Amino acid sequence: MAATGPASGARLFLGNMLWRERDADQPEPVVALLGPRGAGKSTVLTAVSRECGGTVVHATLDFAERDLADPIAAAAFAAFLLMRDWTNLRVRPTFHRLGLALLALNEPLDHDRRVAEEQIQARITEYAKRTRVGRATGGVPDLLFNAAQVAAAVGGIADTRTTEVLNQQSKPVIGALLRGLSGLSLRKAKRWHSALPEAEAAGAVDWLVRLSTRDRGQALVHVVKALLADIDAFDRQHPAARGKCDCRAPRALRDRHDHAWVLLVDHPRTEVAAQFLAALVRARRERVDDGQDGKPGRDPLLVVSAADRWDTSWTGWCEPWHSGPAALGRPTIPTWSRATRGDWLAHVARVDEPSWYPVWLDTPVDDRLLGPIAASWDGDETRALVSRLAAGHPRAESDIRARVAELPDGRGGAPVSVLTAPVDGDAPLWEKVLRACRPENLVPPVRPWPSVPAAVALAVRLDGRADAEDLDPALFPIAAQTLRGLRHNLWISTFSAPPSPLWGIGQEQAPRPAAMHPWLARCLLAGLSQEDPALWDKLFADVLGARDDREPGDLLYHDLALGRFDDVVASLVDRFDKIDHGSWVRLLDAATGAPCRLPETEALADSYRRLVPEYVADRGPTEVAVADLTALLWLLRDPRTAVDERWYARVRADFRRLGNNSARADTDALEEAARRF
Repeated sequence: MAATGPASGARLFLGNMLWRERDADQPEPVVALLGPRGAGKSTVLTAVSRECGGTVVHATLDFAERDLADPIAAAAFAAFLLMRDWTNLRVRPTFHRLGLALLALNEPLDHDRRVAEEQIQARITEYAKRTRVGRATGGVPDLLFNAAQVAAAVGGIADTRTTEVLNQQSKPVIGALLRGLSGLSLRKAKRWHSALPEAEAAGAVDWLVRLSTRDRGQALVHVVKALLADIDAFDRQHPAARGKCDCRAPRALRDRHDHAWVLLVDHPRTEVAAQFLAALVRARRERVDDGQDGKPGRDPLLVVSAADRWDTSWTGWCEPWHSGPAALGRPTIPTWSRATRGDWLAHVARVDEPSWYPVWLDTPVDDRLLGPIAASWDGDETRALVSRLAAGHPRAESDIRARVAELPDGRGGAPVSVLTAPVDGDAPLWEKVLRACRPENLVPPVRPWPSVPAAVALAVRLDGRADAEDLDPALFPIAAQTLRGLRHNLWISTFSAPPSPLWGIGQEQAPRPAAMHPWLARCLLAGLSQEDPALWDKLFADVLGARDDREPGDLLYHDLALGRFDDVVASLVDRFDKIDHGSWVRLLDAATGAPCRLPETEALADSYRRLVPEYVADRGPTEVAVADLTALLWLLRDPRTAVDERWYARVRADFRRLGNNSARADTDALEEAARRF
């Protein structure tokens, strides 16, 4: 069951993923929340944060909101955000191991062990004193962003004066991490540092001296390991108070489970974010092998990171553009609303080094979050238009609403030309979308287009009907490059197939083939329709329609795209009683999925009556019903048409009329098709 909005989706996800078996050292995933740019991932992460409230320990690292100049800054900031008061914790979380690591990086220690020991003790006292001022104010996070840049300064990037300034600015931050560090806590924190394999059995002070001059990449992994170790140690020593929850833990664990902490990572496209996440994954894997004091090196930190690109390192999972679990037996990724801890643990059992858990965002954004539509177009019809065009893509919906507000009143406004009408000399919406899309250069930089772009041909081939074959490299020399870019930017997936009420009738439910996201496909086709009309005909007749081995569905699809309506109807009528009705319905579905140019020039009712005149001599009931269905299904599939019950009632009646006039005994497929409308 798909979630109905960000809040309910967040609640469902946390209920499925937050629980942990009490006293069991189970690994937590780094959940990659997948979706193309503008799909609403930030909104969903915000909903998760709000759902966590004050009882689930959590923090949000937004790499677009603050200029985190170094991944060590990200680790420090995450710890700082986690140090607030929580409803079900008696004390604030502490990060003494992390504090010592940052102290060593910020204060180069003397190579003489005795002197270094005195330095550590003195610096801890000094830092803790400095942090008493403004310890709970909002000024400390701001100091943090400047202070954490000390990582770059220590690495020799900044001059001496800058280094001194950054060192001073970092003191309140490190002091906050070291606040309350007693003698016992200090010994435990130092013992943890010295027990790590990379310390090579050196004493804690010797290791911290070495860390203070270590390579930045190695130091980063050590800092992140210290962060995870602090979370693990605090969670073991200060378990949260028990209370009621909505966790969907197994029945045997309903009354005896704990909750993970949550780290949300938004806008991780920056190099700093990539380095931080890579260090987190590496540190988590190394901690599994590091286990100290007889305990595995686990950490109860559930990480959820937005992702608008596929990472080729996620080799344990089937890429989202492959249909079914066909890629060497790898599991398909679940949707956000179906991700469960049970599935994650099953994946852990299959692989040696679990870390990433990619899931596909399937939670729509609440319409109320997008703002009102312009008053001149406000109404159910326009809302339906906006929703159908955007196809569940929130940024697309916002862009459409903004363009609707700019369009003039009257015919030629929102229902028809929202994609194609330039406003005040500005480029049409379809062009603006394609120019801002990743990968870049989907269409030629100049208009009119000299030829059909590869992306447009891919939009037609990858529309959810079947697994598409490669385009002819002689005609589309950059097709392979374009396809790779669209896939890795998540515009092509098995989750993007445009909806068809007739899908799968008369056959076992097969996995949906990969498709281009309907919003991007519609923008590409809008561009094609605005160029030289000969390009449209060339694409469907000469490029994609010239092969002799085309399947019947492809043949009818291309004919209908070219406007050969009567020919398509005649072919469907001829096949009606010659093949089983399940196959016939699927053939009708494939044909009527063809792109349609009619909504650009006229209303649905006008197009329908022109395609199917009210009185046609020599047409029998089967031919009338087939013509009616072909016209309506073709027009209704276009997102620019207004759908209402009267058209669906006609479709239901036509399918039932075909069932009554069938010469075949089995008409179940026709009845099923009628019920779906």
